[in-house]
Amino acid sequence: MISKALFNTAAVLSFAASLFSCSGEPGKDAPVNPEEPLFPDSEIVLTSQKEVDEFARKTLKESYPLVIKSLTVRGSDITDISSVAVNEVETLTVENTSISSLSNNFIETVYDKFTVKGNPELFEISSFLASRYDGDIVVEDNAVLDDISFLLLAEKIKGNIIFRNNPLLGEDREGKSSSYGLNPVLSLLEGGLTHTWNVTLENNHPGAATNPMQIGRLAHVSRWNGPKGSGDAKYEIKDGKISEAVLNNYLSRAITEAEYLSCSKFSTDGYYGTPDDERMLLNIGAKFIGRSMYEWGKEVFYLDMNVGWFDEAIKKIDSIHEKDPDVFFQAGLFEIVTTAVDRVPVPYWVFEAFGKKPEKRNFSYSAITKGADARIGIWGVGTCVPNMSNEETQMWFYYKAVRFMEIGIEALHCGQINLMSSFGDSGAGFPGFNKTFSLIRKYAREHNRRGIVLIDAHCTGYLSGGVNLLDSAAYPIRLKEKSGSDHLEAEIVRGYIDSIVGRTISGMTPSGWYTSRLPYLLEFDNFGTSEHEDQPANDHFCWGYDEISWISNCTDKYGAEFVEYAVNYLASNDPMGHLEMPGLRGAVGAKSWKYSWATSVYRCNTRSADCPAGRNLESTIKRLWSGN
Repeated sequence: MISKALFNTAAVLSFAASLFSCSGEPGKDAPVNPEEPLFPDSEIVLTSQKEVDEFARKTLKESYPLVIKSLTVRGSDITDISSVAVNEVETLTVENTSISSLSNNFIETVYDKFTVKGNPELFEISSFLASRYDGDIVVEDNAVLDDISFLLLAEKIKGNIIFRNNPLLGEDREGKSSSYGLNPVLSLLEGGLTHTWNVTLENNHPGAATNPMQIGRLAHVSRWNGPKGSGDAKYEIKDGKISEAVLNNYLSRAITEAEYLSCSKFSTDGYYGTPDDERMLLNIGAKFIGRSMYEWGKEVFYLDMNVGWFDEAIKKIDSIHEKDPDVFFQAGLFEIVTTAVDRVPVPYWVFEAFGKKPEKRNFSYSAITKGADARIGIWGVGTCVPNMSNEETQMWFYYKAVRFMEIGIEALHCGQINLMSSFGDSGAGFPGFNKTFSLIRKYAREHNRRGIVLIDAHCTGYLSGGVNLLDSAAYPIRLKEKSGSDHLEAEIVRGYIDSIVGRTISGMTPSGWYTSRLPYLLEFDNFGTSEHEDQPANDHFCWGYDEISWISNCTDKYGAEFVEYAVNYLASNDPMGHLEMPGLRGAVGAKSWKYSWATSVYRCNTRSADCPAGRNLESTIKRLWSGN
């Protein structure tokens, strides 16, 4: 804020009486009126070059500092504000003008906010001599801007720095100086005038950094601009890292195929992938196969006697990769452990990864659940939520992750990470999860075919040591019953219950780039039914059902309509979010006796002799992913 002392001096009051101010009600936008006095709390709005020149002549006559509350310059015929002799201003806005070079030698301090927006001919902000910014700097929607060297003159910046939607503002170019493009932002960071968490870089030049610390170090990196045809999408992984563009490309082609990699003998929930499921995945162009393998409380699947679980998975992964090597398969590391874990031997390589001397023993349920007494029995007799504060839990999760990665898994979903960290790990800054994920990623760098493993969980993101624990987030859609509907209709409402739409966090990602919002998936979750089936209640159960059961109880026609609506909703309201398509998942609340089309195992496949219970969503997904 502007110092009150400045407003109390006789000089300023005398000066104020000699100038003009805006007309109309206080706080309303109005053109300057040269017949009225100018006071320090005036809100000046200049809408033409004539008004700018008139104002400049008045201010140039004065010999002592001019301090005003706000100055807005807005008008398509305005081309120059260099002579406006205002010295200190609370807010300064330059928008929708025809200025090509924004310059001013008088303005020294902007106390609250400096905004430069929507100036189609503006190519540089260089000779702008203000040195102190106590608030935010926002520069956006300037079509030809490529020079922001005014930042090099700054001596103090307290607020956020945001450069957004400036398509020519990018990286170094041959023959340009070190002040070109985004380089001044890097100079501020290196000089300690701002911090990475205060800088937002979004949708500028396609080759520009989004991580401010990578300015000047990037080649031409493709940017994700929403779902396109698969022929346009890029899925390249370099040096074990994934760019923001490529990550969003994968998430925009995500589908839940729960236990696709399982088989009849080894299945947690009694279903598994079929040849028609493979046909469907290749037909629609799926790139991210969510929840394709997991065990929920069946730790015995990891025993050597049960290698068939992994053998079947390897066959299916190899079959898909022969036809499309870009596909990611995701496995689950969930918030459950049972006493059966006591039967699983700890291999030597787990001890070595944790810097321990190998010994002959099995994993310990009691060591994994130590300190988690309040969660014992939460999933049934002999179950508990693993306590990630315990090293035994960290070793167990590392073991499972490596077993999955050995067969070709390249993504991991960690479920309710908040539960597993609630016994002290979150309060301490997530050292348990941080260590575990670091070791998992180290293994991936050294052994996975592309040197990467993508990790997500049900949350908005968590920072540990300034870096997000996760590559992306995932969460239930949180469907809201549609007002006035007479048959199970639903909608997505931002802010409904604990929806993560628009709420994922900013920060550095494990691949080394900064994001103002962590990309995420919305999935059709399954968690049972309620006591109000077919009735609205505005709770977690849409019309009384979990989300996959809800869509199973909907007609095929309405299910397809909702999926298309959800894709368009996210594109319009939060493009960092992606709908994880409902492909294969158990629908425990499907009421086939009431809704003849409902199925207890939901499959999006086109109905056929090979998939008689298919729900005919396949063609809709393919069309949406093709950009049509």
